[in-house]
Amino acid sequence: MTGAPGPAGAQRFTLVHCPVDDFPGFDDPRYDPIRAAPPEGCVVEDIGGYFGLRCERPGVRLLDAVGETCREIRVRYGLLMTDLGIEKLWEWSADGTDGWGAEIVGQLLLMAAERGPKLGYSVDDLVRFLRTAAESESGSAGLDELIAHFEEVNGPADPQDVAAKRARLSGPPLHERAHP
Repeated sequence: MTGAPGPAGAQRFTLVHCPVDDFPGFDDPRYDPIRAAPPEGCVVEDIGGYFGLRCERPGVRLLDAVGETCREIRVRYGLLMTDLGIEKLWEWSADGTDGWGAEIVGQLLLMAAERGPKLGYSVDDLVRFLRTAAESESGSAGLDELIAHFEEVNGPADPQDVAAKRARLSGPPLHERAHP
């Protein structure tokens, strides 16, 4: 069920409660409430001895569905789901927002959501880090702002120069970059 889009507007994925500093085991009593009433569209399953859910949930994109499901579980049951069942995080696939690559990104983000606070980082710290690391030298929207300002002061910018600058700032797509 993992990684495949479900019916229109639905996503299929696996969630696992696999805390970094604990191994509660599938039969742990803390799972009794969620076992008795799992989130709609989710089925309880033993995933390698860990508590897991196989889900088909609404969401425009995979991360939308995973995020909403994790939030519901956190609010209703007090569990921070930490895993999408991805074992080979170094693998990569540029197959879009609902494929294997999206599952890997989701796995890494869930791990950060659990592990960051254990080190003293807040959710805001993690979001700020992601925004800062992902922005270009002038910020994600910075180039458009700079061009607009340039055009206010100097008149229209040369479209060829703008295209060349965008190409230099963005670099090759991630899937074309060599693996370190």
